[in-house]
Amino acid sequence: MITAVGNAKKGTFAEILGADIVVNYKDENIIKIVKEFTGQRGVDVVVEHVGTKTWETSLRILGKGGRIVTCGATTGAEAKFDIRRLFYKQQSILGSTMGNVKSLDSALEMYRKGNIKPVIGKCFKMSEIRNAHTYLENGNQNGKVIVIPN
Repeated sequence: MITAVGNAKKGTFAEILGADIVVNYKDENIIKIVKEFTGQRGVDVVVEHVGTKTWETSLRILGKGGRIVTCGATTGAEAKFDIRRLFYKQQSILGSTMGNVKSLDSALEMYRKGNIKPVIGKCFKMSEIRNAHTYLENGNQNGKVIVIPN
């Protein structure tokens, strides 16, 4: 698994969680590193949740027969690209919102069995909602940020 991060702290966290390669997108060439790691082949799957800012890079690191799973658009919802790349490389795009009831049931069962463990970064009380939002805006979180009703 190749993970893109914005700072060293998040890189260390990704390594602890099992990333094979960690790339700091702020000062490293993601495309070059991915191509070297995969022997120029590219990756099989890209989970793309950023949107406009990273769409082109996501397409460029995707290998033949690969799939982009898009589940967010925090930097914008419009993507511009040459659609011929998709059919030349037999690539596909899948939109995902959070799964469906069947997937949720499956994930809950894996959780109950101890096969997956959610990563909780920090908890805030509802009365601290402004602090929680600032915490997210600053990009300091590792894992989920939870808001607990008072």
